[in-house]
Amino acid sequence: MQKVVFLKKAEKVKKVFSTANLFFICLLGTFIFGYFYFLFGKTFVFNPTIAIVSPVVALVAFPICFYFKFPLFVKTENDSFDISIYENVYSKNISFLAKIYIGIFYWTKISNTISLFTMETLKFGYGGRNSKFILNSGVPKFIHRFLDILLTLVCTILAFLISKEFSRFGILFGFLSAVLIFLTVYKKVLLNHIYSVNIGKHEGYNLNVMYKYSQFDGIFSNVYGLAYDIPKTILIHESVFSGKEELKKYILTHEEGHLATRSSKKSFWLTFIFIVTGFVGIASPTVISEIWPTSELLVWIPTVLFLLFLYIFDFIIQAKNKEDELKADAYAIKKIGKTAVLDGLSLIKNDNSYNKLGFKLSGILIDRRIQFVQEYDQQ
Repeated sequence: MQKVVFLKKAEKVKKVFSTANLFFICLLGTFIFGYFYFLFGKTFVFNPTIAIVSPVVALVAFPICFYFKFPLFVKTENDSFDISIYENVYSKNISFLAKIYIGIFYWTKISNTISLFTMETLKFGYGGRNSKFILNSGVPKFIHRFLDILLTLVCTILAFLISKEFSRFGILFGFLSAVLIFLTVYKKVLLNHIYSVNIGKHEGYNLNVMYKYSQFDGIFSNVYGLAYDIPKTILIHESVFSGKEELKKYILTHEEGHLATRSSKKSFWLTFIFIVTGFVGIASPTVISEIWPTSELLVWIPTVLFLLFLYIFDFIIQAKNKEDELKADAYAIKKIGKTAVLDGLSLIKNDNSYNKLGFKLSGILIDRRIQFVQEYDQQ
């Protein structure tokens, strides 16, 4: 479990009441209870027993489930490690919206944030081959707890009202469903940015170091580096940044190659098309039935077309990813040489966890990339 670290000295581990977790329990519990309450009340009107008993069971069961995910009392512990011993120390504040996103979508992590309004800082220090990440959480003040509870009351009421609209499968259902699905699909991308610290520039691009957090243990450890077009940023894993120089050199150059050879406009429009068509495909049945009543079968035509589009779009994206990987490797060959690229790829291939999971990097096998580099003619 990730530690919550107080800035002021604490002699031992203790439990503190979390008003942030109270927010998540009430918000999600109320939404699910309200959804079933209105759904069963509408569908099973002929059976008053089911209409009454089901919401009551939900009222008891869901808060219990959420309590295990968001315990009201969380452990806090002082970290005696002084990160200032490193030659270079960088920090980043975890924003209010980032905390809410983590709490709602980061299901594999037990939330231990004390207050949504307390400053949390992710610090990264490094010197030579040594590095360290620390997540510092300030001591919550009375005003922070008051704002947490006020926000909980307001959002709980909104969650109940929204759950009623969800049970109707109306326009709001289609809109929020599309938003929630996209936030879930892009969860990995968003979490990478949230749990990374900018340490400067690399060849004119922003350079962020990614924090290894529990969701991607085993899997995330194989994401050695990532490149994002907007903003132009290279994200590199902490273990790569402070690890073997051969791997670090290759990963940085390879990700630089992505940004140098990839068309940001093309990437933007592909993402835009995916989001727009996805929204139409997901939300159209409820939107059409609400504003233009027609046959129940006809309202699903946009969704069927969207699923067909996804099937074709997947082939396009896979082909693009493979092409981008080989272009980035070709860029790396021209900049650091074929031998250095092969050394980096060999280190990845010999990674035990990589072999155990049988992972592909961006949809292309590591052996195919090695073969491409070996056969690449620089002339």
